[in-house]
Amino acid sequence: MTDNNDSALIVFVKNPVIGKVKTRLAATIGDQRALEVYLQLLGHTMTEASNTDAHLVICYSDFVPESDTWSSLKAHRCVQVGGDLGACMHNALSDALNTYKRAILIGSDCSELTTEILNAAIKSLMDTDVFIGPALDGGYYLVGATQPVPGIFENVDWSTEHVLHQTLSRLLEAGLNFGLGITLRDVDDEGDLEALRASDA
Repeated sequence: MTDNNDSALIVFVKNPVIGKVKTRLAATIGDQRALEVYLQLLGHTMTEASNTDAHLVICYSDFVPESDTWSSLKAHRCVQVGGDLGACMHNALSDALNTYKRAILIGSDCSELTTEILNAAIKSLMDTDVFIGPALDGGYYLVGATQPVPGIFENVDWSTEHVLHQTLSRLLEAGLNFGLGITLRDVDDEGDLEALRASDA
């Protein structure tokens, strides 16, 4: 395993409440099935994240539950803080970087994410300022940094195909060194779900 003792792995999770998770997916497969898919994604994310030796930070969307699958792990659990997604991401990374030399942040929507990919991202931050894991939909499934980088999270058209392009443009403008990982698919809608099922067939 990569020596990640000076690294934090931040996982953004939504509290799994029916009707409030995977809403784009729920629009076509229903709230109950969308919740089941999200719980499967959470389980996969937890397995892969917990097998790294980075320090885990679990950031919930609304509240820290008294007990859940994450509470069985040695992890710091907290609530996302900020006005929008960008502010929440910046605050979480900045807080982690007060303690650790490197921090990467992921969501819980990517069934293709592996421990090896996470360790490689952390290792890459030994040689670069920022590391991004691109998603097929034009966003990204992972962002890591060795210093706070607020500019890349401001005025971003979140949940659109422009996210990655806007982020990379801001990194270039700021003169920051960055690396890119392999492109993976997030599960956001029924088309993503069907594509992943086809690839597993």
